[in-house]
Amino acid sequence: MKIARSEEHVLGSSGLQEVQAFKIKTSPAAFKMLSSGLYSDKVLAVLREIGCNAHDAHVAAGKPDTPFEVKLPNVVDTQFYIKDHGTGLSHEDVMEMYTSYFSSTKQGSNDFTGAFGLGSKSPFSYTDSFTITSCHGGKQRTYSAHLVNGSPTIAKMGECNASADWQTGLQVGFPVKPADFAEFKQKAEAVYKFFRVVPQITGSSQIEPMKFVHDFKGYAFTGAANENPIVLMGNVRYPLNAGKLGMDGAHWRTKTKLEEYSVHLKGLVLRFEIGELQVVGSREELEYDPTTKVVLGEKLKMVATSIVDEVKAARAKIKTWKDLCAFSTMVDAVSMGMPLDVNLFELTGMTTPQADALSKACHKSAVTLPEAVPGSVISLMDTAVRRNGMKSLIIGRVTPEKPKLHLGLSVEAVIVQGCDGRGISRVRKALFEETIPGPVLLVMPQKDSNGTQSHVDDTVKKLLSTMPGMEVKKLSDLPAPAIIRMGKKGTIPTPDETVDVDGVATKMSDVPDDRKVYVVATTRSNWGNPKTHRWVDPTKAVEEHLWREMIKKVEEISKTVPNAALVKPVELHRREVNRLKMDKRPDWVEFKAHVKTVLSDKKVADEIDKLGSKGRYAMYLGSRNNGERGFLENMVYLRHTEKKAYDLYEPVLAKHDIARIIAKVHDDSKASTGNTYSAAVKKPAVIEAVELLTDSLGLTFVAPATKVEAKDLNDKYPKANEVPYHMFANVVRHAPSLADKFMSELLK
Repeated sequence: MKIARSEEHVLGSSGLQEVQAFKIKTSPAAFKMLSSGLYSDKVLAVLREIGCNAHDAHVAAGKPDTPFEVKLPNVVDTQFYIKDHGTGLSHEDVMEMYTSYFSSTKQGSNDFTGAFGLGSKSPFSYTDSFTITSCHGGKQRTYSAHLVNGSPTIAKMGECNASADWQTGLQVGFPVKPADFAEFKQKAEAVYKFFRVVPQITGSSQIEPMKFVHDFKGYAFTGAANENPIVLMGNVRYPLNAGKLGMDGAHWRTKTKLEEYSVHLKGLVLRFEIGELQVVGSREELEYDPTTKVVLGEKLKMVATSIVDEVKAARAKIKTWKDLCAFSTMVDAVSMGMPLDVNLFELTGMTTPQADALSKACHKSAVTLPEAVPGSVISLMDTAVRRNGMKSLIIGRVTPEKPKLHLGLSVEAVIVQGCDGRGISRVRKALFEETIPGPVLLVMPQKDSNGTQSHVDDTVKKLLSTMPGMEVKKLSDLPAPAIIRMGKKGTIPTPDETVDVDGVATKMSDVPDDRKVYVVATTRSNWGNPKTHRWVDPTKAVEEHLWREMIKKVEEISKTVPNAALVKPVELHRREVNRLKMDKRPDWVEFKAHVKTVLSDKKVADEIDKLGSKGRYAMYLGSRNNGERGFLENMVYLRHTEKKAYDLYEPVLAKHDIARIIAKVHDDSKASTGNTYSAAVKKPAVIEAVELLTDSLGLTFVAPATKVEAKDLNDKYPKANEVPYHMFANVVRHAPSLADKFMSELLK
């Protein structure tokens, strides 16, 4: 990048007594200031500077569209490096370039980002040493750049023939501290997504190039409502400092210049060619010299003018509903932080009436729907997501109290019309199942006015005159959900009646015998979200996630206990239960009664009892849980973590026949899996399944006792049970000769 220089003023030397040129004295402090002190963000500096050098190398080699390679550190390989396939550097060039600050071959051309001769030394801002590998002239040479007494030094480490797949280029790298892995990944994405050619990433996922929601000549918008404007020049992004342009806070007062409007645009990216603006030596921000300020001001003025032109052109093209929605979307994107007001439009040369009309068009976010033709009715339907993640239906209608209905500018809005029955249910089903994204304008006949299809057609025409081109669907094309009707009082419905089985309307006669078990869900929706299930017993409420767990337990019991013929129940709405009089039908049974009957069977009870006898006493051998354990648990844990200390207690424990029990519990605990709690009884999965199922349904179930001869040790030796774990360990550490006496006293 060419560096701007002020005009030279040469003074004659006549009459001067003594002349001394300024110079820079090398010292460790100076090198530190130029390598580490130069950059406020060390990781970002390395990624940006070495990355720009790699891109410049590809430009110099005539391959600007070829991506260079970035290896990001990770837990498998901590190494970071950037590798290019440029021209590479000769031995002389490496020794000269890396030992000379402010020496650069790029100051005479705007084809390159570099210019200061500082970026190649940026790794010193993060590490005390890094490796340089150069392929040039058929040779591959490796160098070490490192600090000696605070001063940078470079040393050649080796040389070999260049490989066939890497003939020319440069690689710069160093190992990274594990704590910085995430930072390297995060900042690599922030830097390289703005590069014209995004590098090839290894060691991590690929970086997607920046995608702009609106891209214009010389500027673009990222769509981020929380990002201040930036400048993009030569692959490098720079923050735009409104304060240094003298426009900080201009958005709070009446603006008199066009640039005062665009300087605060959110998500704005101003593009410049390399060399158009001057930057500071660290390349972390722009150099706000007089020339740069003028260039930035002109670009901001151009952006404001261009946006106004784009808005005017887009408004002139509005012919359909989709055009109107697209115009609104475009206005939202380009006006984040820039009010499209009358004053702005007048600054671009528009008359006050023209400016006022355009300003109103830009602030239009909804249309007012026309009134329905008598004999028909318009319903505005859409869904909303509640805090708990559930969807709810929103319906709006024109009423005397609310004579106007407003529709937001949504390109996905559709009109659904027809005389077919159950219009609300059909549209609700389509919205919840997302076969229609919504919102929906449902036009149907008005029942109490003897409305007809003709009335519906006339209303649709009125809607299309307000919203030309909006999609119109037939109500008959939307399937209706299963009908739930109340049966005749005092009669049991016939086998031809339907129930909802797993979301499918099924005749009673077609339900398999092993599925004729039902459970009541009072808030279940045939076409909506799964909701809280509430059983017939009003004191019981089971959330959806627990209901799924209960079904898993049914499967576990059926798989493990052959005689336990438990089946997954059919979920029925309370209205279906009442309508079909399920409690009176001999061929159907309620789930709670079904579980109780199956588990009461003697064969099933015997099998479960046998499975329960296979349990064993086990405990978690991880952390001590603050030392709050019983006597048995303390001894098992001591044996596991401090075997030498435990050995001093073992003779006394063996006399009381406790050592054998401790050893068994310890071995069982090591063999057990899934215990994440201390002093736990390791139960077979089927026992836990039965307990959860019966507890959820409010049934009484007594699990078979786990056969452990050590169960009552804590009660048998209360003194030992009251001693905390650390006391047993400290006695051995400080008075090992007293260990046997201490334990004997506790076990008296």
